[in-house]
Amino acid sequence: MATFKLHGFTMSTCTRRVAMIAKERNIPYEIVPVNLAAAEHKQPSHLAHQPFGQVPYISVRRLSPFPMIAAV
Repeated sequence: MATFKLHGFTMSTCTRRVAMIAKERNIPYEIVPVNLAAAEHKQPSHLAHQPFGQVPYISVRRLSPFPMIAAV
């Protein structure tokens, strides 16, 4: 079971950095791909969770997402 969901573009350096840290710490996570080329990060469904349209962000147990600006 995933501890958190990582929403991001899988080829992004920032998304990979967060995933790498989670793997090093043995923290289970699930990647939710966001296609930047198709502007999925600007769609209302994404903006409802991350109002600035930024990736990556994490969501913990579907409660509230946290922007990953500080972790990058």
